[in-house]
Amino acid sequence: MVKIGNLALGDFPLLLAPMEDVSDPPFRAVCKQEGADLMYTEFISSEGLIRDAAKSVQKLDIYDYERPIGIQIFGSEIESMRQAAEIAEAAGPDILDINYGCPVHKVACKGAGAGILLDIDKMVSMTAEIVKQVKIPVTVKPASAGTITASASWRWPKGCRMSAYRPSASMPAPASRCTRERPTGLT
Repeated sequence: MVKIGNLALGDFPLLLAPMEDVSDPPFRAVCKQEGADLMYTEFISSEGLIRDAAKSVQKLDIYDYERPIGIQIFGSEIESMRQAAEIAEAAGPDILDINYGCPVHKVACKGAGAGILLDIDKMVSMTAEIVKQVKIPVTVKPASAGTITASASWRWPKGCRMSAYRPSASMPAPASRCTRERPTGLT
C-alpha cells in the first residue's frame, strides 16, 4: 500500500504529474475518468500567489471529483514560498508539492525549480519552513536524485512525506548563462 501521510493510494497508484499548460481542470477530469489515483495542478508561482495574480489564483481551482489532488508551487524565496504554501493549503488540496525540478530557463535562472539545486541548504530550509507552515502532507519533486546526493550531505526535513525525482539530466544553468537573452545551445 502506497501512502503519503494518511492518504492511502493503493498498491500500484497511477499519478498524474503536474505539467504547466497541461494538467488543467479539463485534462484532470479526463485523467480521473481514465483511472488516475492522484493528480496535481499545474505548478503555481509563489510570487504570483502572494500578489494575488489572476493566472496563479485560477490554478488553485480544484474540484471534489478530482480527489485526491495536490497543488504544486515553485519559487526561490523562503518567505514567499511559506506564504504561498498557506494560500495553497486554504484551497483545500490533499497534498502540497514543491517543485525543485523545473529546468525551464526563466524559472531556473531565478533560483526556482532546478535552479535551487545550486543552494541545497536553502532548498532544505525552504522545505522545512513549508512543512512547519501547513498541516497537509508535503512532497517534493527535485530534478534528479543523482544531482542532489552528489551536491551535499543532507536529508529532507522531518515531515516531508515523499520525493518524486524527475527522470532527466537537467541541471540548473550556471549563473553566467542566466542572462536576459536565451543562451544558445539550450533546449
